[in-house]
Amino acid sequence: MTLPTPIAETERLVIRPWRLEEAPRMLDIQSRMDVIKWLDDGEPVPMKDLDEARVKIRRYAERSVVPPLGFWAVE
Repeated sequence: MTLPTPIAETERLVIRPWRLEEAPRMLDIQSRMDVIKWLDDGEPVPMKDLDEARVKIRRYAERSVVPPLGFWAVE
């Protein structure tokens, strides 16, 4: 597995691209109404399955080609 290059890193923080194998984590986060109500404009719609999570990760990758703008995983 090749780890994505972080766009920012400190001793306690890493900001990096999402990895496709993190689809279960993405699904967990984006299926929680108490979380997603803060993430988008408009009516929040919970994520329903892993396929939807994978599509979102791919879309994030496409929209994050030119850092620092983008959608990033934060550790």
